[in-house]
Amino acid sequence: MKALILFKSMKQLCFLILLGCIGFGCEIKDIRNQKESSTLYPLPTSHPLNLSKGYSQNVITGDSLKPVFTKTGSTLITGRPFLLKPTILNIKPKILATDTIGQKKSLHTNEWLVGKPIVHHIQAKTYSLKERRTIRKNLQGDTILIETPILLRGKKKLLTTAPAQSIGTPHYQDNALYDIQNFGPQQGLYASIIYDICQSKRGGLWLATYKGLSYYDGSSFTHYTPKEGLPAANVRSVLEDSQGNVWFSLKARGVCKYDGDTLTFFNDHQGLLNNNVNQIKEDKQGNIWWVSFYGLTKFDGKYVTHYALGKARYTRLHIDSKGRIWVSSSQEIVRFDGKQLIVFELKDIVSPSNAVAMSEDRAGHMWFGLHKEGVLRYDGETFFQYTQAQGLPCNSVFSITPGRDNNIWLGTEKGLIKYANGKFTAYTTKEGLASDFILHIFEDNQQNLWLGTFRTGLTRYKLNSFAHQDLQKGRSDDIPQAFCAGKHGSIWIATHNSGLIKLKDSTMQVLPHDNPYSINIPYAMVKDKQDNIWVGEIGGVVKYTSKQRIFYPVINRDEPIRTLLCDQNNHIWMESKHGIVKYDGEQFIEYPFPFSLFSWKIIEDKQGNIWIATEKGVCKLVGNYLTIYSKKEGLSSSMITDLIEDKQGNIWIATLYQGAMKFDGNRLTYYTVKEGLPSNLVKSIVEDQSGNIWLGTDQGLSFLHFSPSLNEQTPDGLFKIINYDQSDGLKAVNFEFGSVHADNANNLWWGTNKGVMKLNLNEFKIPQKAPQVQLKQVEINGQFLDFRRFANDLKKSIAFQKVPKFVNLPLNLTLDHHHKHIKLHFSAVSEENPQKIWYSYRIKGLEKSWHKPTKEQFAEYKNLPYGVHTFQVKAIGRAHMWSPILAYTFKIRPPWWRSNWAMIGYVLGGFFLIFFYIKWRLSYLVRKQQLLEKSVHERTLELNQVVQQLNDLNIDLQNSRAEVIRLKEKEKEALRDQIKERESELILTMKMMNEKRHQVASIRDTLLNVIKKGTIQNPSVNLAVRELDQLFKSINDLDILVQRIDTKYPGMLTKIRVSYPEFSANDIKHCLFIRLNLSLKEVANSLNVSVHAVKMARQRLKKKMAIPENVTLKDFIDSTL
Repeated sequence: MKALILFKSMKQLCFLILLGCIGFGCEIKDIRNQKESSTLYPLPTSHPLNLSKGYSQNVITGDSLKPVFTKTGSTLITGRPFLLKPTILNIKPKILATDTIGQKKSLHTNEWLVGKPIVHHIQAKTYSLKERRTIRKNLQGDTILIETPILLRGKKKLLTTAPAQSIGTPHYQDNALYDIQNFGPQQGLYASIIYDICQSKRGGLWLATYKGLSYYDGSSFTHYTPKEGLPAANVRSVLEDSQGNVWFSLKARGVCKYDGDTLTFFNDHQGLLNNNVNQIKEDKQGNIWWVSFYGLTKFDGKYVTHYALGKARYTRLHIDSKGRIWVSSSQEIVRFDGKQLIVFELKDIVSPSNAVAMSEDRAGHMWFGLHKEGVLRYDGETFFQYTQAQGLPCNSVFSITPGRDNNIWLGTEKGLIKYANGKFTAYTTKEGLASDFILHIFEDNQQNLWLGTFRTGLTRYKLNSFAHQDLQKGRSDDIPQAFCAGKHGSIWIATHNSGLIKLKDSTMQVLPHDNPYSINIPYAMVKDKQDNIWVGEIGGVVKYTSKQRIFYPVINRDEPIRTLLCDQNNHIWMESKHGIVKYDGEQFIEYPFPFSLFSWKIIEDKQGNIWIATEKGVCKLVGNYLTIYSKKEGLSSSMITDLIEDKQGNIWIATLYQGAMKFDGNRLTYYTVKEGLPSNLVKSIVEDQSGNIWLGTDQGLSFLHFSPSLNEQTPDGLFKIINYDQSDGLKAVNFEFGSVHADNANNLWWGTNKGVMKLNLNEFKIPQKAPQVQLKQVEINGQFLDFRRFANDLKKSIAFQKVPKFVNLPLNLTLDHHHKHIKLHFSAVSEENPQKIWYSYRIKGLEKSWHKPTKEQFAEYKNLPYGVHTFQVKAIGRAHMWSPILAYTFKIRPPWWRSNWAMIGYVLGGFFLIFFYIKWRLSYLVRKQQLLEKSVHERTLELNQVVQQLNDLNIDLQNSRAEVIRLKEKEKEALRDQIKERESELILTMKMMNEKRHQVASIRDTLLNVIKKGTIQNPSVNLAVRELDQLFKSINDLDILVQRIDTKYPGMLTKIRVSYPEFSANDIKHCLFIRLNLSLKEVANSLNVSVHAVKMARQRLKKKMAIPENVTLKDFIDSTL
């Protein structure tokens, strides 16, 4: 039974210990769990067209549907056809004047035809290196070795890592006609002067600026300045070599190499030819070349070889497709093939000028930009010069870059210039640049032009993007209402204020639109099969033939015609307030509707049926029978703004409040903001030649791209939605109702509230690749830390293995439990707009699902539990493909009381507690058994009582003995008190004796003085004085002291006199005072001297007795005398 009770107690105790250990291991997690999303938007929904009973609720919003009424108040019949009774209108045409044809003028005022260039036949001069060799000395006066490899060793230092500066929204000029973005201080760029730009293998751009070196990754700037460790701020050129090292030159300070960790600095002290290094290039063999005032330098990774080219000051460098080195100066252009020099003297080509730019086009021709003398093209035999006389807008060319389309881009002080197809085209602040002064041009892999400007920062010009037509030179209120294709590829545009404009090639012509019978505002246009143009306006329609204008007053003068259609039979359809009107070439026939008609669009399908967009829904006219499709039949909205039929025969429907729909004849598929549209107010629809659908809204443009290469199956097949707004180059995001046109050249035209917008789909590219996500930096406890220059006081709390190059991201990061707040910054390298990248992330294991996609480029976690965590992040762009998952693992150490060793200790402690509890329990039972046994033995208890009495008696005896000892100690204490009292009396007596002696001595001295002066001549007095002197000498306090010492310490005086016979009486007195434990003050009072005199006497006494320094005088006297 006892064993069973013991077992149950042990079981309960073990359970409590285990529960306590589990409790110590738990921690509250302050982590949000959100639903995972595999795509940015849900798939579009669809519903069948309900022509039987109809829907009672809106299929999208769920709102209850209300009946629709006719003009007479009866319920409108929807979902089934009913007969219309057409009537013939009596219309009398009006012939309008045609003598106001506008003159043709150039559409592009920034274009100039290229004139015949100036031809220069120059005989180049060939030199050997030896012939051009000159003696060069560095600043220290040492001769520099030429054409001899020299070991190059620079000064190395670790750069400080600055936090990345997130960019603000790029700036667009209000008058921008192209997709041109500008980056300045407001976007996070430190410097406004950009000298050089180069592409990084990591996808970003390196910028050489007058304030240092900057790196742009698409979403942020990272700056390297003297504050971070650069030797100087003014960086003039930059190059990232094939190994990933970044080379850059400093104005008049030398060259630097940055490998992502360490900066290596080279100047003339380390073997440079000259500190004025201007350009840096890399050849196909991986050699680094740079040009300086004195010549050319090659660095093979270990050694530098200098080449002295002549006496000119060389500033520009280029390596052509054949590996030849080109160098230019203000005097000459030099080509170096490794053995000999081919020299072209500029004075033989142009008047004194300076070749400040060089490049090679795709045909292998060399181009040279000149200061104030235009540009030169060299085909290998002849130089061709282009200046303002040949159409070049500016004679000073500072940068040259060949385009991917065989264009040549020139950077000048009067803007960006394109040379193509026999024309010079200038892009200036009038076209959207922030500055006309272009210092450098660079074209990246996505056909973006990056411009380094003077004092306005960095500019990006996306070539294959949206363009805007400034038809009336700055009139923003001239809103395009409609487009129409004319003859021979011309485009007609109906504008609100300027009337009709005809575009053809690069010219524009304002056509006559004065009409005394109408308000001259065109709303709609269409071309018939005879190439006549029909224009809908207020009060009727105007027909433009090759010879005349005819006005047909079809409707009231205060009503506009908003839509026109030319059907397969060459009939013209238009709207009226009472219905739709058809012109069959001879007469106008009106089809009256049961409701007042307000229509933005009329179309004809492939079967010849007429579809009308109305405020009551979509109407279909087959012959004389009309069918109305409303919300009851499945439409999401009855307010229809536009209609088209696509190549597959689907009818696309734009609505005013519920997005767009696609009707395939049986089902309706819905596209709204929920599915990815920027707005539910869709104003226009158009289909391009590839079968893709474009939706113009009041908040931007949507592109529904159908492609078999995607992996997402939807009710429509394979598709994705891509939205475009101002960050993509749209000057305006508010599109006009139905104002859209697709021409035969695969261009799309839109009318917006800021003019005409055009997109060339032959050059336009949609994103096809997933972005590549990358981690940039980590903040801990809300602080930015430079992990390359890590503080010693944090090393115990934060540990890591290493930091990868070019990023501030520690690998194998380990944090203590005081650093549980972590913020991870990431970005993505993508071929598209970085502002359209979405990110999703999680901590694997800690969060079951991914966070909802966001555009924020950081993830922040607070109060993380301890343990090993793996952070995962992925990105998705407008290609609708997720990037590979990027993982980052870090660890948070638990506090010592929650560590594994602590847990083991808790378990072991529990087991030891159980063990000691068992042992205590057994001991308790044994003691209890012993008590029971003692109670049985009564005699033993009696004997114990007797023994106890004897013990008590023994204790009484011991107490008596202790009392005797106490009394003796009390007597000794009283004796010591008596001795102390007598010693005090002795001191007092000696003090009184001294005082009396001094008094007697004073009397004696007074009498002696009187006798000496002869005042008293009595012999009796002289005798008395002598007796008094003898008595004074016989009285000595030493005698009293000796009597006391002999009483307390017998034989002590004898020991002193035997051991120290040379002692004076004063020395003996001090020895006796010390033995009597008298203080310095007591001795001084006794001898009537100062305390200092007593101290000095004791020091002399210690020297006479030869006492060691570490032994006190009292201890010595007490132990020896």
